Amino acid sequence: MLVKTIDLSKYCNHKLLYENIPTDGTPFGLDNICILKQDYLSRKKDLKQNTEYNCRWGEHDNVVCDMQSVMIGSKVKRWHFLGFSYWGNVNELFRVLYADGTESYMEVTFVDWSQPYIHDPYETIDNHNNIVEDIFNVVSTGEKIHPIYFHDSIVMTQNEKIVKEIILPNNILVHIFALTIEY
Repeated sequence: MLVKTIDLSKYCNHKLLYENIPTDGTPFGLDNICILKQDYLSRKKDLKQNTEYNCRWGEHDNVVCDMQSVMIGSKVKRWHFLGFSYWGNVNELFRVLYADGTESYMEVTFVDWSQPYIHDPYETIDNHNNIVEDIFNVVSTGEKIHPIYFHDSIVMTQNEKIVKEIILPNNILVHIFALTIEY
């Protein structure tokens, strides 16, 4: 399969990765918890799989899901969402719009940032088209110090149509740092 990273730069609307802890008293990160760039880069080399991710640095580095329309323009066999949820595990519906004018929905599992993914056959978060893999973790800094886990939420599809765009869910607790597709 071929791999394509999707540029999320124009959709990024939140900052979690910092050079230094902000000292001006303004709120930062998630409840004044953030990740320092040096910690992130030192752990990112420990990626547990070969999927390529195009993460962004700068004023905003991740997408807080607020029904943004992300252009794709390709067939997709497998979706890779690098990110996590905040305040618990969730399954979210993404609206998929195809070039032929039809649409469908795909369910994507996001695991809480504070824990590794643990497969539980009795838990309703599991979805047979979904795979979640822990990619790496870092230690947070700021108000609370704890591990932050980056998860690859993978969705496999059998559709042969060209995906024009996807509409992200309306859930500000879902954070996406990168999107990669296989086709």
